[in-house]
Amino acid sequence: MNRLLLFLTAFLLSQALPAQTFLWEEFSSNQMPPPGWTIDDYASLWSSRYTNNAGGNPSEANFTYINQTGVSRLISPVIDLTGFDSVTLTFRHKYHDSSGSGPKIGVATRSGGGLWQTAWQVDPSNNIAATQVRLNIKNSNTGSSSFQFCLFVSGNFFNFWDWWVDDILLYNPLHLDAGMTLLTTPQFMGGPAAVTGQFRNFGNTIITSAAIDWRLDNGPVHATNLTGLAVDTLATCNFTCTDLVNTALGDHQLVVWIDKVNGVKDQFSGNDTMATAVRRVSHTEPNRPLYEEFTSSTCIPCAFFNTDFEPWCTDHKNDITLLKYQMNWPSPGDPYYTAEGGSRRSYYGVISIPALFTGGTEYATDMDAVKGAFAIAQQKQGLAKIAASFNVSLPNLHVKATVLPFDGLTNPVLHAIVFEETTTGNVRTNGETSFQHVMMKMVPDSTGTPATLTDRIPFTIDKTIDLSATHVESYFDLGVVLFIQDYQSKQVFQSNYALRDKVFNTEARLASVSVGGIPVANFSPDLFSYNEILPGGTAAVPVITAMPMDTNATVIIMPALSLPGSTMIDVFAEDLVHHDLYTVNFGFPTGTGEVTQPRITLWPNPSHGIVHIGNAAGAEVSVLDETGQDVKHIGLLSGTEVNLQSLVKGVYLLVVARPGWPPVREKVVLL
Repeated sequence: MNRLLLFLTAFLLSQALPAQTFLWEEFSSNQMPPPGWTIDDYASLWSSRYTNNAGGNPSEANFTYINQTGVSRLISPVIDLTGFDSVTLTFRHKYHDSSGSGPKIGVATRSGGGLWQTAWQVDPSNNIAATQVRLNIKNSNTGSSSFQFCLFVSGNFFNFWDWWVDDILLYNPLHLDAGMTLLTTPQFMGGPAAVTGQFRNFGNTIITSAAIDWRLDNGPVHATNLTGLAVDTLATCNFTCTDLVNTALGDHQLVVWIDKVNGVKDQFSGNDTMATAVRRVSHTEPNRPLYEEFTSSTCIPCAFFNTDFEPWCTDHKNDITLLKYQMNWPSPGDPYYTAEGGSRRSYYGVISIPALFTGGTEYATDMDAVKGAFAIAQQKQGLAKIAASFNVSLPNLHVKATVLPFDGLTNPVLHAIVFEETTTGNVRTNGETSFQHVMMKMVPDSTGTPATLTDRIPFTIDKTIDLSATHVESYFDLGVVLFIQDYQSKQVFQSNYALRDKVFNTEARLASVSVGGIPVANFSPDLFSYNEILPGGTAAVPVITAMPMDTNATVIIMPALSLPGSTMIDVFAEDLVHHDLYTVNFGFPTGTGEVTQPRITLWPNPSHGIVHIGNAAGAEVSVLDETGQDVKHIGLLSGTEVNLQSLVKGVYLLVVARPGWPPVREKVVLL
């Protein structure tokens, strides 16, 4: 996950080395100005864009043209430079000239909010290719407790196209100093995940080795040694730690730090550590971003935008979901405007068109923003899967959709929206002759269907829609968009298209299961519990892989957290409704003549609260929720019946511990 890293420190003069990294800004917050920064004039010309024209990583700052003359400054936060008579400023930039007489660009400093003093200035007469600027600043402002610097543009803004700026670093170099700059471990982990990130060499010495440590919550420290490096001053190094994060469902805190550089502690510890919140969910799927455009056949800027946007959407039709709402302005407005589209406009607060939302977040209507939104969406994890089909029987459309969530989602609404692939009857004044993915009807209306979404509990809607009062031109050209959205935050968790006349497979059995790459002996698709005896001293939970009989089925593997323990394999058919559960129980030998543990059986499952457990007489039974918390202790079982009616609906683990055997965990679903 790309993060803003802003090191603003209070500096103490003592025998110890003072802090050396004063500010690091890479514009990854996607805010302009970034937190703590200000803009003194022409703020609308500055933006954060998901591009890398200046030579860094996306995102970056951009200043663009307007037909005016003036001065605009992007101003840093106040920085305490007490005790420092000089500092070093580096940044990347690129300048796109148009006339050979574009505005000046530069850096200036001030203290106490006073007058600006130019530290660096360029009067371009041509393009400036992507390059890195390094300035040693030593003037009357350095040493101040209220130091600021700015990047300025001064002159005729109409005589150039763009100025891009990235990777701004204000620091006082040390001999040996590495700083953590980025953590890229997924925010939502659908299984054991690698700890990944990036550090930068802020010192004057080439880094040849580094020791990276991490810990989850208050757990053990995991160490990784990186050798054979050659990280020069201000260069970055991407890393992947050796040990994977394997933890219980729920929220956790991941802390990652640089322990040593070149075999020793570096000279400044203040930039060595980063922390991030991660959440373990049962599974993730690739995120399919939803693009929603507000447009009109009477809007000339909409036509300009669609000239490039629609071909891009066609090229990415297998990767995105697209929907367009025709608006009722500029006057007289699009004839295919509907009140439901107007409600959707109010929901997002759209005040001008074209307007573009990706995953519920607004982006600029230019192709840099379109591509940037797609790149951001690809970094996210899909927290649900959608299977939907529809058929048409004039004048009705029937749609059936199932959502399989992989976490308990907040404020969820399931939207089903009928659209027409191409329309021509709404041609008006902006020059467009056809329109793509035009919204016709929201099901049941613009508010959608409130959904109760619990981890691995399918949620289904079955709707018939009368389209006789809509703007549909051809019933052979219809489609349906499905998406799950947080009504409050507007975040879209997942989207997809319904398939016309599709009949989904109901096969949910496995074809094979392997433990550590070795197929389970005597595996049968109709045998759902297996016991694996591990060599004494085994510490790591074996990796389970499973192949479904139907390749379109969804396989969810929940590894045991410790040994002895049980790994569960949830299999959902292509329809996301039919379901089978397999369990692999890991234990250790208890002596010679090892025998197989009798299989635990549960029925009915799902259940309305009364569950029967077979082959468990005399066993100790307890119930865990999806976070691993013990929510009901049953004790020694007599008979087969267990009453769970006091628990709320959801997914639980029954832990059955029989004398002489490792505990067996079986999933039970309460309806």
